[in-house]
Amino acid sequence: ARVQYKLAEAETNGGDVGRALVAATRAASLTPWDYQTRRLLAFAQELNGRQAEAEESIRASLNLAPYHGELNWSVANILLRAGKLAESLPHFRIATLSNPDLLPQAMDLVWRASNEDIEAMRTMAGDEPELQLSVVRYLVEQNRVSEAVRFFNGIDQIGRAHV
Repeated sequence: ARVQYKLAEAETNGGDVGRALVAATRAASLTPWDYQTRRLLAFAQELNGRQAEAEESIRASLNLAPYHGELNWSVANILLRAGKLAESLPHFRIATLSNPDLLPQAMDLVWRASNEDIEAMRTMAGDEPELQLSVVRYLVEQNRVSEAVRFFNGIDQIGRAHV
């Protein structure tokens, strides 16, 4: 399984995507409990234009490690590329809570993919005061000050006090 994984990994990085898919499929069948192998399989499937299969594999991976930050980042991006913005938002939240360095990129992606929909930003932030305040700052940066004020006023006062 490790050899097949390494081969798939090498082929997805500029090699033969068809060979990557074959190797990733073999690796996943040999280690069905390994979320990383399923994640790589999803990536190889997507590279080969198999979007539905990639979604299935990434969801199987997520079932094995539901709160893994990088994995949720991958899930969010695959869903976003598939046009499933609403489904991607909770995964962006988990990923950015796990790795705050991803937050600026996540906000840009959601902002553009949602056609600047503040409700999408609110959904991504959820009930997390840190994320909510980051959205407020982002809205100010986008010169959407009145929306930022309304967003800020909607944040729970207790949550504001803890950040």
